[in-house]
Amino acid sequence: MSPSNAFRPSVTPQRSSPTNANPIDYLRISLIDRCNFQCVYCMPEGADLDYALREHWLSHDEILQLLIEVFIPLGFTRFRLTGGEPLLRPGIVQLVDAIAHLPQTQDLAITTNGFRLAKLAQPLYDAGLRRINISLDSLNPDTFDQIVGNPALHSQGRSRWQNVWQGIQAAHKVGFAPLKLNVVVIPGVNDHEILDLAALTLHQNWHVRFIEFMPIGNHKLFGSKGWIDSASIRTQIAQNGALPMAMSKAMAQQMSFKFPEPKEP
Repeated sequence: MSPSNAFRPSVTPQRSSPTNANPIDYLRISLIDRCNFQCVYCMPEGADLDYALREHWLSHDEILQLLIEVFIPLGFTRFRLTGGEPLLRPGIVQLVDAIAHLPQTQDLAITTNGFRLAKLAQPLYDAGLRRINISLDSLNPDTFDQIVGNPALHSQGRSRWQNVWQGIQAAHKVGFAPLKLNVVVIPGVNDHEILDLAALTLHQNWHVRFIEFMPIGNHKLFGSKGWIDSASIRTQIAQNGALPMAMSKAMAQQMSFKFPEPKEP
């Protein structure tokens, strides 16, 4: 993609000082603007999507050059690869390997919809990736297809849920831990699954992260259904036995819960 769109640091890096104890060292790198899903909360239905031409993308060498010559000297040492869908980027494993083995890299993560993860989980892990976030908005294939879009595939009786679930299982098997699952809660669509999704954390080292539904380009869906605020989600989880955990300053915008260990029968 074009240089102006390829990198999206959240804020300008700052040095530690008495009034700023936490330097900014985290950089999000958008590798591609394309995605093989068209989720209702991300891409408005019927939108005319104008993707960047491939010849306008930054090459892998250009990305590495920017990291080494610009961002690392500014103090960035933690990186997250995003998109679009980053696993659609050709040569993604080689790029992960190169970034993971930069001497200054302290942390490297990726956010993915998981559709191509079943085949890529092991190569990515072998390349040095250790943290991964996967979108899983429903445990029901029909609801999942409703959220991720592409009615043509749905009409052919094909669901993308199975591919994503296989990707999650593959990531768990190769050793990504904790495995983080992102859930955008949409009222009237998947809000009845909150506790079932939270229960995925009971028997494996998975973290389920519930995210408030935001009206990004799809105001009609947002306006007709409203939204479920994070406080309601937290209350529902807490009322079903989960215990709130202490938060660090870096986690001030979220609240973490943990279910007690299941008792032996």
